[in-house]
Amino acid sequence: MQINVIGRRRWKIGMPALKTVLYMKLTAVFLLLGCLQLSANGFSQNVTLTGKNISLEKALAEIGEQSGYFFFYRYNELKNATPLNIRLKNVPLKAALEELFRNQPFSYAIDNKTIVVVRKQMDIKNPLPELPPVDIKGRVVDERGNPMPGATIRVKGTNNATVSNADGEFSIPDLPDGTVLVISYTGYLMQEVVLKQNKAIRIVLKEDDNSLKSVVVVGYGTQERKDITGAVASLSSKKIKDQPVASMDAALAGQIAGVQVAQTTGTPGGGVTVRVRGAGSLTAGNEPLYVIDGFPVTSDYNQTNNPLNTINPNDIESIQVLKDASATAIYGSRGSNGVIIITTKSGKSGTSRVNLDMFTGFQEVAKKIDMLDAEGFANYVNETRNNAWVDRGGSVTDDNTVRNNVLYRLPPFLADPAGLGKGTDWQNEIFQKAPIRNVQLSFSGGNEKTKYYMSAGYLDQDGVVINGNFKRYSFKLNVESQVSDRIKVGANLTPSFTTSDVVEAEGHWSGGAVILSALLMAPHLPVYNPDGSYTHALNLGYGFSSVENPVKSAKERVNKWNRMRLLGTSFAEVELMKDLKFKVLVGADFASGRNRTFIPSIVGRDGAPPPQIPIGTSTTNQSINWLSEYTLAYKKSLDRHQFDALLGYTAQKDNFESNFVSATNFPNDNVQTINAGIINGGSSDQQQWALLSYLARVNYSFDRKYLL
Repeated sequence: MQINVIGRRRWKIGMPALKTVLYMKLTAVFLLLGCLQLSANGFSQNVTLTGKNISLEKALAEIGEQSGYFFFYRYNELKNATPLNIRLKNVPLKAALEELFRNQPFSYAIDNKTIVVVRKQMDIKNPLPELPPVDIKGRVVDERGNPMPGATIRVKGTNNATVSNADGEFSIPDLPDGTVLVISYTGYLMQEVVLKQNKAIRIVLKEDDNSLKSVVVVGYGTQERKDITGAVASLSSKKIKDQPVASMDAALAGQIAGVQVAQTTGTPGGGVTVRVRGAGSLTAGNEPLYVIDGFPVTSDYNQTNNPLNTINPNDIESIQVLKDASATAIYGSRGSNGVIIITTKSGKSGTSRVNLDMFTGFQEVAKKIDMLDAEGFANYVNETRNNAWVDRGGSVTDDNTVRNNVLYRLPPFLADPAGLGKGTDWQNEIFQKAPIRNVQLSFSGGNEKTKYYMSAGYLDQDGVVINGNFKRYSFKLNVESQVSDRIKVGANLTPSFTTSDVVEAEGHWSGGAVILSALLMAPHLPVYNPDGSYTHALNLGYGFSSVENPVKSAKERVNKWNRMRLLGTSFAEVELMKDLKFKVLVGADFASGRNRTFIPSIVGRDGAPPPQIPIGTSTTNQSINWLSEYTLAYKKSLDRHQFDALLGYTAQKDNFESNFVSATNFPNDNVQTINAGIINGGSSDQQQWALLSYLARVNYSFDRKYLL
């Protein structure tokens, strides 16, 4: 409901906020209406109003403006009033009101400077009648009749709510007949109940099978959601598959409470920062532990590298995020920043299925920085340098030979600002509308004993900065077989190959960073000289920064990465006896990469203009990470008691090697391989780490309610 106030100012006021106050106000007005006397001064004001077919609301607004009185009315009622044909000239306010409300289904009452408009049939002693309130009592139970303490009972559409006590009982006072109650309880279906005839109510809640009985992947096993005591959040494939992202960690953005995802670089396929419940360390890493199909993978993130971009998001079945200490404890100190468990898709028994998924789109910079054009830039430089020279006691008419500091001298190439025109918008030159394309073909199926899932995918993503690109060729094979009543085996292979053309976009302009160079580049310079060569601002002089042409840096510098990865696991699970299973999982994560950089002679360096001596580098690295796990799981139900125990032993080792070599004095810019130059440096690196773990977990549930 909406009440309008009209006078010299006009507001629309929501009824719920003023309901109590208006009840008191209207009641007082109408109870005193019979004895209310208007002073002669109050109605000595005259008003003028003329119009044909005007609304009553508009007429009241005009009178309010002239008289200073405020009108209270219900908008939904007044809008249906009969239009007016009226001609009043300098008549008293009371006479004007009588004329306005003649033949209208409304009456009015006056309290000081307020005029309240109501329907004539409304009982003025109780203008807003209510149904008589009653006290509601009830009890919430489950399907077996057991009381449900802590159930939430809320009056629909309001914030009026209560919770049931230890016996499942509740009471809510002063509710009219016909009120709708909404009853909810975690893991149970929500119910709505309509109150009738002041009777005590009994509410039976039913379990939400989809919520409680869903299986959630936790550390080294699975649990039903209703049996989980830690903070675990889930993300299904339905919320991932339609997102146009290159890596699964980017797909987490905005999906799970307590998980912050930041795109730290615009480089295609570059690293993404993920924080689970904030940062936990100032000096150590804050990235969570990622576990892909039971294999904990190492994290090595930077501007150009993200190990997770080798996994096709379309191959992911579910993502579980373990947030708190109780949920991550089984992973030890590695889980201190949270654990993200990724389960890839597997086949399902039944008819074989073939799926083709495709999407294409564009990416672009949302907001460019506003910069001066060439004419504005020239005017700004000339004016500021003249002002600085005048402050030192000089005159604006002094030429450069008199000015004793380069920062006070006027650049001759900016002498005619109007002739420079708009010049070059360097942001438009380096930024582009970048396409992204993705195609995936998958096959899945199986029978009661053997299931399979195969997929092949291709992703091609250009960067919003020119010449940047990321390509991924991904494959997936997942096979599971129940070879006997007690033995189950499976294998999971995820090979991928990625290529990246990296543009040094972020960083300082002196190192060739393209974006900052574009912001510092003088707008009067074109991208190319008349002969087709690149311009530069490395020797402008007159106090300007030495900046290389950002278009040249983006197009001519070479920084190319090729990476290959094979992540695979296989397992065998044996049921030793009823409720007792032994599982062996072995896996390996093999990754290799090659990086080649080349800076040609036409690109200036360190503030020096071209030509420069070409330089190049070559880097190769290889990582082999292997894992073996042995776990013994026991699950037992005895009447109202449920036990779940896990014992395990794991071993993991990683061996990383890299080699680096640099060369200079290349004979030309055409042959860019290291052997064409003179070797001037090199290094090699080898790192190893190993981890042996003993783990255990025991869960106890009594009556599916009390968990330990």
